[in-house]
Amino acid sequence: MKLLIRLLARLYPAPWRAKYGAEFDALLTDSRADWRAALNVVIGALKMQFTTWGYGRFAIAGILIGIIASAGVAFSRQPQWRSEGVMSSSAFGRNLWDEFTRVAQAAATRSSLTKIILADNLYADERRNSALEDVIQNMRKHISIAGLNTPGEVSIRYEYRDRFAAQRVVSELMSDMIRANLDVGHSTMDLVSGASLPAKPFNRPPFIIAAVGLLSGLPVGLLAGYVFRRRRVKA
Repeated sequence: MKLLIRLLARLYPAPWRAKYGAEFDALLTDSRADWRAALNVVIGALKMQFTTWGYGRFAIAGILIGIIASAGVAFSRQPQWRSEGVMSSSAFGRNLWDEFTRVAQAAATRSSLTKIILADNLYADERRNSALEDVIQNMRKHISIAGLNTPGEVSIRYEYRDRFAAQRVVSELMSDMIRANLDVGHSTMDLVSGASLPAKPFNRPPFIIAAVGLLSGLPVGLLAGYVFRRRRVKA
């Protein structure tokens, strides 16, 4: 432990080590070395380093800490995967958007989504702690059915923390829409492209992580520099 504390003492500024290094070694030899002593050495070294820093170093330190913190938060979150399938419907060409909306709603009823949730064992943790109705409402928030720029085509998307489950849900939703169209619709509906298997999560963009760290860390670093400089002036 004493060897570790001597190594940690090198965190102190070089002028301090040159002036008080021998005295520190003598004190360390006569004192009890434990984790509390090691922590005190680290805290004291950082405080002394901060008092000698200028705004530039504080800004750089703040940026680095901000980037590390934002990356830690981002990567501690569960990854979310988005699967997408595309279908075509003659309802668009016949201006039957209301009819298509009824088809989409029929495919995403409470009973149909309950069947999908139980069949694929989705939201297992949430179902243990929340009512099924709340789980279904949460699932609906992650389902997107919208028209595309290509005439007559519609995109069906679903986001989930498991990419294979996301793909299965989109496939099941597309099948349910085809069945619902046969029951309540008067237009044709065909598959353009099947549900995609996501290659990477969409909620971990590294550029945004770096930008958040930069924008949050820079002002924090400058503020810390201002506080420490004021304390140094008062001292």
